[in-house]
Amino acid sequence: MDNLFKDFLLEKEYIAGLSKNTLKGYSVSWRTFKRIIPEPTITRETFFEFTKGMITEGLQSKTINQHLTVLNSFLTWAKENGHNPDNIRIKKVKMDKKIQPCYTNEELIRMVRWKPTTWPQKRLQVLLLTLMDTGCRINEIRQWVVIHK
Repeated sequence: MDNLFKDFLLEKEYIAGLSKNTLKGYSVSWRTFKRIIPEPTITRETFFEFTKGMITEGLQSKTINQHLTVLNSFLTWAKENGHNPDNIRIKKVKMDKKIQPCYTNEELIRMVRWKPTTWPQKRLQVLLLTLMDTGCRINEIRQWVVIHK
């Protein structure tokens, strides 16, 4: 299967025009696959064992899904080239939901009552109060445009 993957990478590089960084990421996924499944074959069991192995190793679901996306691309290419007649696809794992930590009421009160003494501190306070009052994300505020009339 190593030769198949090399052919896949060559086609992705020269025909699909993928960047070197993308191809490097594909190679990392392949090395991870080979580390967990040393003698792989194109079977459902192989890819199930690979997914199970990544979970057992403690990889984050986002990382697991990135590797599975690469292998699904490889499997699509393999089907188009007659090496995956059963059209095997790998299901992605459920993503962990990250809950962003919130400020406590005490921390918010301290920010509101803070008395800045320098210009940069005053600017920071305006930004903090704007974020708290509007609920905007920092990137949304960064896109604001000041219009002078």
